[in-house]
Amino acid sequence: MSTTPVAPIQEVKSEITFRLCEERDSEAIAKIVAESVALGLIDTKDIARGKRAVEPSVLWAVAEKDGVVICAAPIHIVGFLPHLAINGESSVDDRKRGLIGLQDFFSVLLNDFYKVKSILTLCKSQYKIAEFAVANGWRKESRELFVLDIPKYLEIAKEEIQCVSTEQRDSQQGTVN
Repeated sequence: MSTTPVAPIQEVKSEITFRLCEERDSEAIAKIVAESVALGLIDTKDIARGKRAVEPSVLWAVAEKDGVVICAAPIHIVGFLPHLAINGESSVDDRKRGLIGLQDFFSVLLNDFYKVKSILTLCKSQYKIAEFAVANGWRKESRELFVLDIPKYLEIAKEEIQCVSTEQRDSQQGTVN
């Protein structure tokens, strides 16, 4: 019994493409941002964070299909402070001055050299350092933080893409016994 390949069904499938935004996308993006706000998908206070005047490092990207923007997203660079290391033998006054000095140092460095407008850190409200942070210009964000581990995501995505490719190949190379 031989296997005879069958020609794949010829369907015109549109692919979604991804790219950085261009000037021509402005109107479409403004429209879908307004729609997303109306649907409750975007907090209005986040809209300014997507503007270059507020966040100079912002980049916008779009997902489009057949030349129509279906999704758009801004991303900008932030400074992330993973932790503070404090010498327990130093005086409380020296610690305060040191922390304020580091905050000043990073604020100037990030703002002046990298155009980064915010520093993020993780902390529990019950920690004394949280009180110090609020007293020195930090604000507690009321929303939850979600983290994407990019290397892990890309590895999973790579595996899924390979699976889809294999499935597509197999479905296109249908056989008749």
